Amino acid sequence: METYTTDWRCWHHIYNSTPATTSHTMPVITNNLRNQVQIRALNPTGTSQPSQTAATPTAPAGP
Repeated sequence: METYTTDWRCWHHIYNSTPATTSHTMPVITNNLRNQVQIRALNPTGTSQPSQTAATPTAPAGP
């Protein structure tokens, strides 16, 4: 089992998203570096509980 140390200080707001939004391109992500992401919804009634995932992006295959 992997252990992560995260303080969640770097939040990126996704403006203009809607309930139909299913993807988002994150700026400043480095290939071959593992990134842990926490996603929360924010609306007029409050903030949802976070959902967490992790991924290691790779460069697209060349032509």
